[in-house]
Amino acid sequence: MIVSLLFILGSLAPFVYLTLAVPLGREIFSSSTGADTTSSSSPDSDPGLRLGDLYNEVNSVLGVLLGPVLGFIVDRAGMIPLLISSTLALGILTVLCPIASWPVRDVLNL
Repeated sequence: MIVSLLFILGSLAPFVYLTLAVPLGREIFSSSTGADTTSSSSPDSDPGLRLGDLYNEVNSVLGVLLGPVLGFIVDRAGMIPLLISSTLALGILTVLCPIASWPVRDVLNL
């Protein structure tokens, strides 16, 4: 019961970020690139739209590819490995979130 509750609460974090991807991208990357986000709405000139598109693309790929794999792992090993991997992923996100670097994003965007 407690593991399920912790997993549910941990799964809410990406949904909160989902609603903030575009404004966060504008705030983080506009100051580092000097981009003017008010004059154009193309993804190439608006860092917020670039981050929002990236977030949607990554979530789509992860949902299609990792969903079945995670289901298999949970069936075989239980919820604890999934809880540990989710905790590690959120920890890595917390550490890397303040780094405003599009080259790092390009490396991750295979």
